[in-house]
Amino acid sequence: MPYILTRGSRPEAAIIPYEEFRRFLAWKEQEIVAEFDRAMLRLAERNASYGDEEIDAAVEAAIDE
Repeated sequence: MPYILTRGSRPEAAIIPYEEFRRFLAWKEQEIVAEFDRAMLRLAERNASYGDEEIDAAVEAAIDE
């Protein structure tokens, strides 16, 4: 059973069973990994039209700057 700690009438923290906390951490980690995967997919889609020569030229230009 969770307990809510308040300051005045505002909720500030919750005390939950440890196993529930562990499940939350695992869920949060999965959410972060999924968001990273979505970001990598978006980058791959945006960069799909660039060839190796264009990428090499952009890297060289950045180095020269």
